[in-house]
Amino acid sequence: MNEAQLKELYDRMFCYMVAKDIPALSVLHAENFELVHMTGIRQNKQEYLHAIKDGTLNLDKKVDVCWKDIL
Repeated sequence: MNEAQLKELYDRMFCYMVAKDIPALSVLHAENFELVHMTGIRQNKQEYLHAIKDGTLNLDKKVDVCWKDIL
């Protein structure tokens, strides 16, 4: 995967999260997906999707990323 593809995938993920598009997020994330929050709390894929669906994890806009710090 190149840099442009990674950025596109990230943008799609955030759009799906903001829209609470659980079916799209389910396809996008691997079955062994695990989210580790900055607090250290871990959520498996189903816990993460449920938190988005019920509003526990609620995003209202896409967060800009400084790609030079990541890639």
